[in-house]
Amino acid sequence: MKKLFICVVIGTLMSPSCRESSLVEKFYPLDIKNSSSTIIGFYIAGKDAENVYPDTTLPDVKPPLIFVDPNDLFTVDSREPWSEYIAGMPGDTLSIYIFDRDTINQIPWAEIVTNNNILKRFDVSSDDVSNGNSTIEYVN
Repeated sequence: MKKLFICVVIGTLMSPSCRESSLVEKFYPLDIKNSSSTIIGFYIAGKDAENVYPDTTLPDVKPPLIFVDPNDLFTVDSREPWSEYIAGMPGDTLSIYIFDRDTINQIPWAEIVTNNNILKRFDVSSDDVSNGNSTIEYVN
């Protein structure tokens, strides 16, 4: 009887419904691809950002930036699907700001904000990422 109980427990643990349980944490990737010839930095104005869409002004305090080498990519992982994350934002849009690394290193942040010294801003909706498009590509 003890062997039967162990087999039932092991069988239950190996069942598909158990393997898909919350024991394994799932991440949802969003790739920032740099298809340019220069190093870029990016900032994502997410739920915890000071200014979120439709307020697309840069924050007064320089946020942490992530730098990506030319022809490389950086993956940002979310613990919830990006479509759900974005849908929960006030403007239902995620703004991603792309900067030139030299600009960031040579110009004070206050001046970057005043002159809006960004290379590009991507406004991503929940529909954009729910269609399986998990790559934001910067091309200069």
